[in-house]
Amino acid sequence: MIFHIPCLKLWLFLCVAAFPSAYIYFAKPFIRVRESKLLSENAATVLIYGILLLLAWIMGITGPADFSAESIMDAGWKNLLFAAAAVMGFIDLVLEYLESALPVWVRSRRLPKVRPAAVYSETFHISSVVSIILAAAAEELVFRQVIIGGVCEGLGWAPWAAGIVSALLYGMNHVYFGRFAVIQKCSSGLIYSMFFLTGEAGIWLCILCHVSQNIILYCWSVRKTAQQKRVRVPSGSRKEPGND
Repeated sequence: MIFHIPCLKLWLFLCVAAFPSAYIYFAKPFIRVRESKLLSENAATVLIYGILLLLAWIMGITGPADFSAESIMDAGWKNLLFAAAAVMGFIDLVLEYLESALPVWVRSRRLPKVRPAAVYSETFHISSVVSIILAAAAEELVFRQVIIGGVCEGLGWAPWAAGIVSALLYGMNHVYFGRFAVIQKCSSGLIYSMFFLTGEAGIWLCILCHVSQNIILYCWSVRKTAQQKRVRVPSGSRKEPGND
């Protein structure tokens, strides 16, 4: 039955948690961290998702962390899964690019250039890396730990169905960035959900995969931004030895 009190609490939480990016958008103007767009956005992300986690805890929607048979989760399997999660972060980036590039290829038979992510276009800071890790972890705790666990326990759905719900909500949360972003993040959400459902270490696996993807994109964007800045420097602007 989907209308008793625990289910109504879950439906209410799902409605509230469906579009956290909207809350982040309105929170960002009030959160300024060292005049850094990335740090400010990630601080807003951690704040909003932290509030959602607190709300889930108050409502009693936390969800279990283990959905698979214990027999496959020995040390060897865990190490292999952690390695796979780290590598999948890069593969997921490639998949996201291909998903957005395919329509362009169909129209013009040309692949679009890969450009640095605007929010990551800065010089490298370890504080930015820490903020990326915290923001990714906060997202995964809400979309995987709380939503998948809540749908399984509150609605009695199968774990795979709850994983799909989680992926769809994660994708729809990026609707403000366009339809291709929704498609990309739905596919990423499916990958994260797959790792979450592997066993007791699932939440750490999907956090690792998410963090791996974002850190790779951040490092590449920082490097690309630095290259572009060097190209923009006029050739005559540098002092030559002996010109004083």
